[in-house]
Amino acid sequence: VAVTLATRLDVLTQSLFTVMMPRASRLTQPAELRSYTQRVARGSMFLGAALLAAALVAQPFILLFYGDHYAASVPVFLVLLPVVLIDLVTTSAMLVTFSTNQARLMAAGEWLRATTVLGIAAALVGPFGGVGAALARLASRFVGAAFTLWALNRRVLVSGGHERPREDVPLPGTD
Repeated sequence: VAVTLATRLDVLTQSLFTVMMPRASRLTQPAELRSYTQRVARGSMFLGAALLAAALVAQPFILLFYGDHYAASVPVFLVLLPVVLIDLVTTSAMLVTFSTNQARLMAAGEWLRATTVLGIAAALVGPFGGVGAALARLASRFVGAAFTLWALNRRVLVSGGHERPREDVPLPGTD
């Protein structure tokens, strides 16, 4: 139940990606990038507040619609909500990687996500079950998004009104 409900919320992220991709891909000027990032941040805060409201009613909702047999899924769902929140907040911002010709940063972030989820899941799923798997997913989302946004910020500097790529920031798997 928890994964099903979280997947339903993930539709928001996919819809946001679909709507924002063409807009973000057309951005070329530093002022446009700053404006886009600011608008995305405001919109993400609104969506984050809505997700917080969902967290507050999660347990009663699950118990009312699915019954007491699914009460154990509530903690898993509550751990998965921040996963959705991280995706909502970062997806539109990370689309800037395409307009700045830094898409490989997003790919590197995805690589980090995959390795993080595997490593943490191997350690947590056995002792914690579904909550451990959800925690692994949460950690992987955070690590992947944090790396991508950090590297994007470091590789594309606004200097004198022009972006310039920084080649001194290593990417995972590259030498």
